[in-house]
Amino acid sequence: MPDANEKLAELNRRIERPRLLEEASAIVGFDLGARPEVGVAANAVGIRSRAYSYSRRVDSLTVFARDAAYGIDGRAGAWTGAARPLEAACRRIARAAGVPPREIAAIDILTDLGQSARRDASEDLSEPTVLQRVAVARRVVDGVPVWSSFCSVALTREGELGEVELHWPQITAVALREAQHLGELSGRWKPDPPEGAVVEEVDAGIIHSPAIGFMMDIVPVIRVIYGPRDGEHGRKAVDYLDRHGSSVAMPRDIDGMPAKSYERSSPPTSTAS
Repeated sequence: MPDANEKLAELNRRIERPRLLEEASAIVGFDLGARPEVGVAANAVGIRSRAYSYSRRVDSLTVFARDAAYGIDGRAGAWTGAARPLEAACRRIARAAGVPPREIAAIDILTDLGQSARRDASEDLSEPTVLQRVAVARRVVDGVPVWSSFCSVALTREGELGEVELHWPQITAVALREAQHLGELSGRWKPDPPEGAVVEEVDAGIIHSPAIGFMMDIVPVIRVIYGPRDGEHGRKAVDYLDRHGSSVAMPRDIDGMPAKSYERSSPPTSTAS
């Protein structure tokens, strides 16, 4: 006989099923057929068939969708053509999911390249070839960049939808107001760089928890990007600061493990003979 938790999970699945089918069709255009599998776990719900999968978080505007045949090595392949179809698909899906068009600051086209090499004395490398191209939308809310938000869209070789990952949580008016205040500060203040570095950029925006996780922290920050003083190339250091110039804790993705308490046994007592 199923326990109470399993009964509740089954009720969740029955309620979510028509919603997920409708969303998968309306947002990404997937038809999951007559007998898809529905799953519920933690803060996510999803539905899948042999061909397609669609899932979302229940605590933020976060969507994942995939055609199982998509991919560089997949049967449906990956898009390597012009940027315009990718941009159009990215805007269309973001709008269907509920993203306000005015919040899309720009759409970047990322290109994956590949090369082959011969394992002989010549060490010849082939010319780089395009493996796939992906569109990624960046976010701005009332002039404030939200660096953690994105909408990533990939197409198959024939231009059908291949994969979507959209993470666009709600930004409260309180968080936006603090970010705007930090923007005023960042225009008038320059932090002291660490030894051997120079300040290259100071701006304000919002960061938040990642797409996969159990938490949703929204954190207004001043972002400081440092470059090497000697001009050498390398990864640039980045600090995220609050209105007092102190480093902020990065947004959480999962709950920390609760601390366990243990009773320490008393040391054995010795008896004199």
